[in-house]
Amino acid sequence: LLSANTSTFTNTSTGGDSFNWEFGDGMTSIDESPIHVYDSIGTYTVTLTITNECGTSVSTQTVEVLTSIFDLNVDFDLVVLPNPNSGIFEMVIESSEADELNWNMYNLQGQSVQEGLLSVAVGTTRQIVDGKNMPAGIYYLRLQNEVGYKTLRIVIQ
Repeated sequence: LLSANTSTFTNTSTGGDSFNWEFGDGMTSIDESPIHVYDSIGTYTVTLTITNECGTSVSTQTVEVLTSIFDLNVDFDLVVLPNPNSGIFEMVIESSEADELNWNMYNLQGQSVQEGLLSVAVGTTRQIVDGKNMPAGIYYLRLQNEVGYKTLRIVIQ
């Protein structure tokens, strides 16, 4: 899950002589670890082809791109406490109507690492998330209903 349309891709392979990135939106790069700007939100399949004297290796990964980390047509507010945290935190949702919210937590590679469904009532709903077994790092928590979504950056120390 990537924010603000700008994505940094890191090549962790060794021994490559040439690199060809395809970002899933028709754009490419031959940089070893490129920065790419997506024009719109969406899910993209990113492919890295590495070539050396031994042959070619291809790696593919799906990433989800968001235009920003702010509200997109939502009728609820979200706060995470504490943030940063040790992996256990509380989602506090303020809503003007009862709703079902899907939530996903993504790592910086755009992979969903935890998810759930949350029923919210009018007023304040609180939900504890247990991510104590997750490695330290930056994550994105996204809550979504049929109208839109809200995404917050979470730091696990």
